[in-house]
Amino acid sequence: MHIVLWHKDNTISKIENKMGLQITKVEMMIMSNLNSVGGKDLAYYMNLPYTFKLQKMTDESGKFFFVKVLELDGCMSDGKTTEEAMDNIKEAMEGWIEVALEFGDKIPEPVNVDDYSGKFVVRIPKTLHHRLVHEASLEGVSLNQYANYKLSQ
Repeated sequence: MHIVLWHKDNTISKIENKMGLQITKVEMMIMSNLNSVGGKDLAYYMNLPYTFKLQKMTDESGKFFFVKVLELDGCMSDGKTTEEAMDNIKEAMEGWIEVALEFGDKIPEPVNVDDYSGKFVVRIPKTLHHRLVHEASLEGVSLNQYANYKLSQ
């Protein structure tokens, strides 16, 4: 086990090698890179505003809360209470991010809602367009309002 204290100015203040092995500068650089990607470490990612999806679940074992991080594929946990589930997901996130950092995998960051314009273009068949215009007029709303209502359901 190596403990390396690596400073922002790339100097090393202490190296402890519990196995009595020599550590080269290259090995120290590799070890440093395992703990951050692009200067971003575990603390950086843990402080980002990730999106959590919390669901109340019931199965043969009883009632519990299931939670996952939408941006981190496969990062999920559960708990008997919402508080326990949220504590557990933080621990799961730490493990997920640590493994990604160790292997140099890309770690998705949350996307700000302000980055979206709120509009997109969809091509639909003429018959569907006709039907939606007709349904919107029956409701007394614009096609845009009707499509927004239908998509939000």
